[in-house]
Order: sequence, then structure tokens, then C-alpha cells
Amino acid sequence: MTHVRGGATNAEAPRHRPFAAVSIACSVAAATYFLTATNVVDASGPTAYISLSVPVILGIIALVNRHRIVVLLCAILLVGYCVLGLLSVGAYFIPAAFALSVGAALRYTVKV
Repeated sequence: MTHVRGGATNAEAPRHRPFAAVSIACSVAAATYFLTATNVVDASGPTAYISLSVPVILGIIALVNRHRIVVLLCAILLVGYCVLGLLSVGAYFIPAAFALSVGAALRYTVKV
């Protein structure tokens, strides 16, 4: 069996990356909607940029990281972000949270 970086074998290679990429795409789409179609920046000020970039940053961290605990933590934090912001922007980031959660759950699969 060939070993890859991080001590994982090919049979245990991370499978979360496509899901993390979908999560990033969904987060960017939701953030772009809020920045262009709504007046969230006028209402909240420049801090709206920081708030809307959190899901994108969590997706990027999950995409570039190979450690299962980091990917799970990013998924949990993104779900928490959606729950906390459910009445405002959180509902628009639910697809991103779902994709990252599925990717975190499938992070490592064992072939039998």
C-alpha cells in the first residue's frame, strides 16, 4: 500500500475535498447575494464583510486541511453559525453547512 502525506494510506485518503469546494461555492454565492442584492452593508456597516466571510474561511480551512478533527470542527462551527444567524443570514448558508457536514462525515472511509 502506498503512503501519502500525513501517514494515511491511499485507502484512507481524504474524500472531503469536493464537499468542501461545494461548501465554499455556496458560501461565496450567499455572501455575494447579500453584498449585491441587499443593503446589509448599509445596515450593519463594514463589519458585515467579516460576518459574511466566516463561512468562506471555514470552508477554505476544511479544504486545505487533512486532519479529521479540523474538518469536523469547521463543519460544527459552520452549522453553529447557521443556527445563530438563522433569522438573518444563517438560512442562506445552510447548503454550505450541509455540504461541509457531509464531507466531514465522509472524511475517511475504510474499504473492505
